[in-house]
Amino acid sequence: MIANVCSRGPVYKPPSVGRLTDRFSKSTVDKSYDVAFGASNIHVTNTGTTAALSLDKSSGSGLVSKNKYYYGFFNAAMKLPAGFTSGVVVAFYASIVTI
Repeated sequence: MIANVCSRGPVYKPPSVGRLTDRFSKSTVDKSYDVAFGASNIHVTNTGTTAALSLDKSSGSGLVSKNKYYYGFFNAAMKLPAGFTSGVVVAFYASIVTI
């Protein structure tokens, strides 16, 4: 069976949908997370709602959730340092293991 498709029809406009993150209450980093390691490499910004985790020559950094969750969402933005970065592994790990 051959279906005829015409691209001259009306342009599809997706429905207007609110942001998913607006449906949940916001919290600060210090209320929701404990420092797992590398406290000197964790810098909290934006009135406590954002954490910048950095890497130096001896250590990285890590946060652990104060609560246990069955589901949820998060986001992360990562970038490599400027210059020669061969061998640098930039990673974001999510685990269900208790530290």
